[in-house]
Amino acid sequence: MKINVSLGTAVVLGLARAAMDAAPTTAYLMLGGRCLMNCAFCAQARESGAGGLNLSRVTWPEYDLEEVLARLPAAVASGTLRRVCLQVTLTGHSFEDALQVLLAVKGVCEVHLDVALLPLDMDQVRRLVDAGVDHIGFGLDAACQRVFDQVKGGRW
Repeated sequence: MKINVSLGTAVVLGLARAAMDAAPTTAYLMLGGRCLMNCAFCAQARESGAGGLNLSRVTWPEYDLEEVLARLPAAVASGTLRRVCLQVTLTGHSFEDALQVLLAVKGVCEVHLDVALLPLDMDQVRRLVDAGVDHIGFGLDAACQRVFDQVKGGRW
């Protein structure tokens, strides 16, 4: 499986070289690719013209998940990384893929886990908590149907 890794995280893990003023203490990972949603502000939106390696003005190069998992335990053990945050775009299989990645991370090291995704129901929330996720985030950037329809491009 492939996974996108923020450039700062890739540098910390020794996967890339780049100058940084401050290294992140959270490993930022992204899973999914182009999203089924069409959020007006997102580089991963269904109709976005932005490159597939961008999100929130950050470059996210792609790596083999196994390579990331092999490097993560040493960074966590040294205290360099203290948390893993998995950003998940909405695809037909995004929840199951995210759960697989989260369980794989927990399988190689004991680290705080955050996930940003759109759970479809409480069963998915329970499954994430059971997998060891500490925080679940989902965008509330449209609090009414009118704004949702204008900005998000999905189903209210």
